[in-house]
Formats: sequence, C-alpha cells, structure tokens
Amino acid sequence: MVRCSAFVAILLFLAPTAGQAAPTKHRAKATSREVEKLLPSPRPINLSLTFFQPGSVESDFGAIFRAKTVAAKGEFETSDQFNKRLAAIAGTDYYAVPIELAARYDADRARFEASAITAPLQDHTALATGYSGADPVLVLRDSGKYLGEYVGANAFGAKSVVTKESKIENAIVLAHPDAENMISTFSFPVPLERAKTTKMAFLVVFQPQPVEGIGITASAESLSTPTRDEPYEIRKIDKYIFVGDAILWGYDKATGEILGKVQLGQPSFMRYPRATIVLDRLKAIERGMPNGQLYSTPDSMDKVLEYYESRLRTDKHMVRVSRPKDGVGIGTLTAENQEGKATIRVVLTNGGGNAHTGIVIEEKH
Repeated sequence: MVRCSAFVAILLFLAPTAGQAAPTKHRAKATSREVEKLLPSPRPINLSLTFFQPGSVESDFGAIFRAKTVAAKGEFETSDQFNKRLAAIAGTDYYAVPIELAARYDADRARFEASAITAPLQDHTALATGYSGADPVLVLRDSGKYLGEYVGANAFGAKSVVTKESKIENAIVLAHPDAENMISTFSFPVPLERAKTTKMAFLVVFQPQPVEGIGITASAESLSTPTRDEPYEIRKIDKYIFVGDAILWGYDKATGEILGKVQLGQPSFMRYPRATIVLDRLKAIERGMPNGQLYSTPDSMDKVLEYYESRLRTDKHMVRVSRPKDGVGIGTLTAENQEGKATIRVVLTNGGGNAHTGIVIEEKH
C-alpha cells in the first residue's frame, strides 16, 4: 500500500499542474540539405504550348537559381573539366518565371500593350562576380521587408530615426550583344469583344547559359549607409541567372490561352547549344568581327558547322562552308538570306586534339 501511494505521488509530481504547460518536445533543426529537398524543383517548359493550366508551368526563380548554381572551379580541376561541368548543369531546358507588367488595351488597334524595362548590371554585382559584360538586366521580382527602426547619429551628433529594410532582387542577364538596355513595348492582339474578359498575365521563358570563368548564376550583397536626407539602412541581395535566349509570353490568366510570344534580344538559333559565353571581346576584334559574340564548346568543329549549316539552310539561307584540313585550324560559314540583305558569319577555331572549338558569330543587316 505504501509502494502504491509513493507511485501515485511520483505521478502527481510529474504531471503538469492547472495552468502549467506540458513540457515542449524539441526537434532537431533540419540541415540545409534537408531543407533543399523540400523546396520545389524547377519545371522545364515546352516552347510549343498554345494553352496551359495557369500555375502548371511556372518555376520558382529560387529553385532555378539553386539548381543552376555551380561550385567554383577546383584547385585540381582543369578549365576543360570545369566548362564541361558548367555545360552539363546548364542543360538545354527552358524555364518560365512570372513577371508583373502593367497591360493596357488599345481599342483602336485591338491589342494589349505592355512595357518591359532593362538596366545595366549593378556596379557592386559586377565587382563581386567579376562579370564585365554590358548586357542588360531584366528584373523579374523585387521584394522588400521592413526590419524596424533605430536612432542613429552622424559625426556631428545630429540624430535621426533610421529605418532598416532588406531587399531581394531576382533578375536575368540577357547575355548577348543584340539585347541593349531598353524600354520596349510589346503588343498582344485580342479582339475587342474578348478584351473585357481577358486577364493579361506574363511569363519570361528563358534558357540558362554559362559565362566563361563565372558560371550560370551570380549573386552579390550590398548595404546602403543611412544619411540625414535618406535615413534608410537597406541590405540588398541581387540574384542573377545568365541566359542566352529569352521570350516574353503574354497569356490570359482566366483561360490559360497564350496570346503572343515575343523574342527578347537575339534569336535562339544563333547560339550554339550548351556553349559557354566568352567575355574577351578583343578576340572578336582580332578576327575582324568587332560586333561578334564569342562562345566556346567542347564539341568538334565538324559538329558545330553541321549544326549551323542545317539550321540556316532550313531557314532558307544560302550557305557557304569552308573546313580546315584534318579538322584543325580555322573554319568559316557564311550565310545570306534570299534577299541578300542579311549576312551571318560564323568563324570557328580549333587547336586539335581535345581542344575546345571557339565560335565567333556576327550578324549584319
């Protein structure tokens, strides 16, 4: 009987009293690798779509950024091995990310119009990443968060209330010379009788492409110092994905019908699949093509020439090809359209063996 009373007493001692919470069970914190497994994977998109279920084709920018971020070149990794690793991770898939644009209907022309603005890469990002290209940046999403306030003072003792904020900017870099910094207006034809019920929305569909010596993505962080006139302390993180091909899709959010697709910058056939962008413009000038874009690929010269010859002949161009003996040296491809008003030149160089094929492309109108 005594033993039983003692046992009951112990139970009463362990049980929470009225108003007292039961002990909290602490779970071990998930590792970053475990968290990444829970995040959505990017979904490749079919470029031939004409209809889709809204929400079924979009990818999260952060998911694409994570999937395409490559570890830096290793100490015991050759440039050839690093570029092959870049090409493998870049892949050939396209992805769709939403972008908010203000659309206005023009009843006289029976079409919706929207404008997209690009800007140069931020100086601090260029310094942090080593990217020296002058290619335009298209911001897909810019978000901010209020972090509170504090009282700050300058060197003279003047005090003011400083607002703390954090911002994240997600953007793509149109990494080719035909896409200049721009304010472009795009039109999407819609009959007047349908326009009133149409809910315009937009996607940017793009293909990631690696940049030599940098990778497929880049990020940089900056901190603005508060002043008396602008009492804000803003910590900003810029995240960029380099792309070689980008298309703006306009669609009806109510029905999922795609109302138009507009190319942003360079046509996709000009870029060799999985090639790495080379930033050294002097090489293009040395080869007599000052406006040319440089690429590098581990594929053979014959394979590259066959790719461009097939594409250009399909587009009804007159093509002339010159191949070096034994596949080593300089190869050229010149193509003209049927009117003779546009010329495309492709110059290839190959040092032989397993050396990469260097590609210089120039288009003249």
